[in-house]
Amino acid sequence: MQARVVSLSSSIAHLDREWQGSKDLPYEYLVAATGTRLAAPGTVPHDDKASSVSYLQSYQQSLKEAKRIVIIGGGAVGVQMACDLKEFYPDKDITLVHSRNQLMPVYAVALSELIKERFKELGIK
Repeated sequence: MQARVVSLSSSIAHLDREWQGSKDLPYEYLVAATGTRLAAPGTVPHDDKASSVSYLQSYQQSLKEAKRIVIIGGGAVGVQMACDLKEFYPDKDITLVHSRNQLMPVYAVALSELIKERFKELGIK
């Protein structure tokens, strides 16, 4: 189901659109897993597939045309993005900016050192 919860009561989630003929979704137990609100292009502003594909293709074209790419944040997503981009576009100048000495600081220091070595191999700054 794709919908937004606009309000909650003790046993009903009130949705912004109908699902199976109702905007009310009854429950016995609720788990609120709100996730992360990602910046573009990590999330798309459209609900339909065609618009979403077009939106993502425009970002992809921008990446293809760029000579230098800067990624802010050395958490799991930033590290993965830096490595993926460098592997897809080896001639591009990829720089990751992070506020701490340790990349992915919620994990062991050894992992950060391993990532830094991989960055050196790939030429990520």
